[in-house]
Amino acid sequence: MGFMIFLTLLISIVALILAYKAYTRSGGNIDELRSNIHELGISTEKIRQMTADALSKMEKSLRGKDHPPAEGGDGSNENK
Repeated sequence: MGFMIFLTLLISIVALILAYKAYTRSGGNIDELRSNIHELGISTEKIRQMTADALSKMEKSLRGKDHPPAEGGDGSNENK
């Protein structure tokens, strides 16, 4: 059983090295990859903010202007 685990680990490491070589051969580099990951993080943050704004507007339209916004959001205050 231990040999199979070692063989699987060895194959996965070789596959990782081959994938890296293919990526660099196709014109990619580490700095470009890092910047793409950073941009993806920024895009995700923008999408999260837009979703939060849309949910806030939907809550205001459903609750009306007379009700204050719910605090906590987990419903734990309802049972108190």
